[in-house]
Amino acid sequence: MTDSESQARTAADVAAIIGCVAYKMSVEQGAQIVFAGRAVCLRYPKPFQHPWPRTVELWAEIMASDLASAAKARSLVLAKARELHRLSIFGCDVHTDGEAIAAAGYDGCWNTSLLAAQLDEAPGAASASLAIERVERPEQIAELNALDPEFPSHPASLGRQEFVDLLGRHAGRAVAKGQLVCMGGERAYVADMFTGPAARKAGYAGAVLSALHNEAAARSVRRTVLIPSQTAAESRFYEKRGYRQACLRAVFLSKA
Repeated sequence: MTDSESQARTAADVAAIIGCVAYKMSVEQGAQIVFAGRAVCLRYPKPFQHPWPRTVELWAEIMASDLASAAKARSLVLAKARELHRLSIFGCDVHTDGEAIAAAGYDGCWNTSLLAAQLDEAPGAASASLAIERVERPEQIAELNALDPEFPSHPASLGRQEFVDLLGRHAGRAVAKGQLVCMGGERAYVADMFTGPAARKAGYAGAVLSALHNEAAARSVRRTVLIPSQTAAESRFYEKRGYRQACLRAVFLSKA
């Protein structure tokens, strides 16, 4: 693959994840989407709790490919200049771009990765003891949220063609979940993967991920993108299942 082809693929991965995240938050959290040049902004109708690295309640979120675009977007989405918000810059490294980050006025910052997988190269997985079903009823959501995931499942996604929510059961009990967001085209977003603490290391997450991949392939998706949780990043869970870093993502929390 040439450099230009690689850059084009990365740009498409970034565009897919920004578009899917924005749509997901608009449906599930009622966020208002504001487009500002190369940035996409989300304005929440009430504070949205962000759990890591410290628990904060965000009023807004900005996703962009550079700090300059994000700076212009802030004036459009923030009701007050110092309103608590989160900023994601794709392709930015907090270690090499420290001066620009400090000048932009952010105090909490860390790197994560946007990961992507070619579905025809991702290994499949199954668990004989796990039954996987589509989430279609509110009582299934209640079961999943009783596991106390960082990001709860939401009833607003039920019945929408763009969302595929899966539930994994062991011995009749809900133990794992995952979501696929499909906005059309060749890319889809894997979100909200979670396994209850008592059911981990049994292969359930891998089985749910493989089922999501099958759902994606059935919709002619060729590539899936995601941003791993801290735990998944540390264990390299997704890398073991065919995912590779598409680009770094620098995440910033505004000063409280």
